[in-house]
Amino acid sequence: MDTCKTTNYLGSSLTCSFFVTRHPSILHEANDVSGADYLFHEEGEVKDRGRMSWQCGRPADAFSFWSLWKKYGTEGFEIFIDRQMALKDEFVALIDKTPRLKLIKNPQYLNVCVQVTPPRANIDEKIWSQKIREVLKEKNQAMVNYSTTDEGLTFLRFILAHPQLNISQLEQMLKWVLDVGSIDTSDFKH
Repeated sequence: MDTCKTTNYLGSSLTCSFFVTRHPSILHEANDVSGADYLFHEEGEVKDRGRMSWQCGRPADAFSFWSLWKKYGTEGFEIFIDRQMALKDEFVALIDKTPRLKLIKNPQYLNVCVQVTPPRANIDEKIWSQKIREVLKEKNQAMVNYSTTDEGLTFLRFILAHPQLNISQLEQMLKWVLDVGSIDTSDFKH
């Protein structure tokens, strides 16, 4: 199998994502559709897939995943996942050794959450990551999302799922993140 081809073309839309469980009732419980009588008319233990899906009746979304599986097989998926996990580990190591960057938690999968310490003490740390995102987006450098901790501190969320993403691109994004401090930050102050 051509590893390069597999890792470069194994992307698929998020809408084909799915969740598999050995507990048949958990999906019914998690996707409570009470009040959706206009969709579901059966009573009792009818196995309506729409009742077990986050998106109700869109089974065709799985076609994307099925066609990728037919093309690359389980081995291709394994190669892709191993590559992305190795990339995540390399990115986490880079963050760990970079001043002003701190992991929110040790990532278990491909969602890497990073707090960025402002370059100067007079900048509001709680909103700094949000401001970084705005600057990167405005300059068309990177599209990174942010979120907020329970304490109100913003942090950047890097999702490492793109099949062509590499460590050089991530290093460049971190450089841009840290360079934001060199712009006029007067409106970011306490």
